[in-house]
Amino acid sequence: MCIRDRIVTGSESVIGKAIMEGLWWFVDDYEIIGLDKKNGQDVLDNLELIATADILINNAYIPVDQNALFMAWCKTNKDKAKLCVNISSQIASAEDPSKFATEQYYIDKKYMDEQSVEINKNHWKCKVSVISPNITKSNLSELNLATGPFKKWVENLYSTHEKNGTLIKEESISNCVKYIIESWLEGTHISRIEVRNP
Repeated sequence: MCIRDRIVTGSESVIGKAIMEGLWWFVDDYEIIGLDKKNGQDVLDNLELIATADILINNAYIPVDQNALFMAWCKTNKDKAKLCVNISSQIASAEDPSKFATEQYYIDKKYMDEQSVEINKNHWKCKVSVISPNITKSNLSELNLATGPFKKWVENLYSTHEKNGTLIKEESISNCVKYIIESWLEGTHISRIEVRNP
């Protein structure tokens, strides 16, 4: 399989940088493209480029737009053998989301997980994989995305794991991306990987 364009959104975030570094093995005549506001390559200004990506690592959380981008990529590539890896969150599968059911982050990640399953059920040629990590260094409180009870819940969880040294390392997520891509190139599609704190 000839892979031309590989794009990582949110490439300057903690997780995004680890993914970019972790894909060093995956080089040929084409470079891996990192899109991030911090490097002057805003994701939303590069939608046409993203639409053509053979492998899209959908890492940048953009309220509502992260899912719009993912769905647009799927519809554009439904007849092509391509791969999208969505970086989700275990927030989306919380057993009792009552404290944050109205939070945009929860709504977006839940929708991403549900739509990933639906896209794969469609039997389109493009495939979607989801990596669902728990608490990592790239926490919501630092990104100013969480509010109210949800923010407190996230901060308490983050603080506990930080004290215990059990935050998920960004390299773990990068390794999952590598494993999913390698498996896909060998003909095996992995639909979901959950990464839990010890």
